[in-house]
Amino acid sequence: MTGEITLYYGDKYSTKTSALIKALIREGEGSICFKHINDGDDYIISHCGIEFPATTIENASEIFLLLDYKITTIGIVISEFFENDITLISTIIKLRDSGYYIVLSDTTSSNTFLSSYLSSIADNCIKLNTSGERYKTISLCKNQTKKCTNKRCDK
Repeated sequence: MTGEITLYYGDKYSTKTSALIKALIREGEGSICFKHINDGDDYIISHCGIEFPATTIENASEIFLLLDYKITTIGIVISEFFENDITLISTIIKLRDSGYYIVLSDTTSSNTFLSSYLSSIADNCIKLNTSGERYKTISLCKNQTKKCTNKRCDK
């Protein structure tokens, strides 16, 4: 049983957090969101004011301790605080391989090794721009993009 990873990325103010929150709301009560403990309060908030509760963690491996049988969708805000977390990638892969739908919002600079690696393991890479337009990256190696057609990234 394999899950799926969707990665939202883009420049600052490109609605990545809004897209993450909308995906979690769309998936319903089986959703949970995580963010790094150094990233502030126990919720995430988009620049347009949409909020969603978030559980703070120090490293990604803690996620396994906080899941219950109702959870099907896991959101993770990938911030610079996770850049030195050696458990992040393996945790995301294990969660996907366990059948979870993982939604990532990469708020780091897209030029980091972490961003590159996340995009290489994601099933859906959706680049957002400041106007909120969505483009699904088909092949990061070929750098081709097309408008996103994934049902889960519809509004």
